[in-house]
Amino acid sequence: MMQEGYIGRVYDRYVMKGRLSSILYLDKRGIVYIKNEYMLKGSGYFKKLSREEKVSFVTKDHSLKTLDIYILLLEYANEHGHILKYFSKAELSQMSLYRDIKADGYFIYETHIGKRGVFLEIDLESESSKTFLKKIRKYIDFYFTFKWSVSAEDIFPIVCIICVTHARKVFLLNEIEKIMRLYVDLLIIFKIVTFKDIQEKGFMSEIWLEPFMSNSKVFPV
Repeated sequence: MMQEGYIGRVYDRYVMKGRLSSILYLDKRGIVYIKNEYMLKGSGYFKKLSREEKVSFVTKDHSLKTLDIYILLLEYANEHGHILKYFSKAELSQMSLYRDIKADGYFIYETHIGKRGVFLEIDLESESSKTFLKKIRKYIDFYFTFKWSVSAEDIFPIVCIICVTHARKVFLLNEIEKIMRLYVDLLIIFKIVTFKDIQEKGFMSEIWLEPFMSNSKVFPV
């Protein structure tokens, strides 16, 4: 079916834990077949299939890596007896509280110490560092709206950034620290790591770099 153009496949460029991951999707002939067989022309479902067929390989690669991180995170939580409640980017867009953030994922991670909300940002370096830093500023802008704070006990979610190269990790660390120094009362925890760090050491706290090291040990532990 792939050879005849009914199904397409995108391989993951960043293999983790020996996985050769891939995304399978309906290719052009597959979409035409579905449309004709089930008379979906003009329906919302067919329009969705048409949009997905036009999605770039960069976007598909990004989605695949986000899924890979979720699987590894779930394995880690199960192995250590922790509780993970995960929300995808699509699910997050339906939550009025975080609709404007557009994070790659959001999850609540619970250990014996307590639980904490975490925003997930996957940086495949397919966009410029300047563009990515704009995302960081959106988190800061959102923090100062205080819309996320329902009660005095609420704590702003941690922002975890997973990038490809060590150079990008160091760059983001330095730039985020410069931004944070402009604010006196900014209480956001940013954690930065590479895919390689996770592959070699899992989600242990020692691998995560933070601007202005905090005492937060709920995630990761």
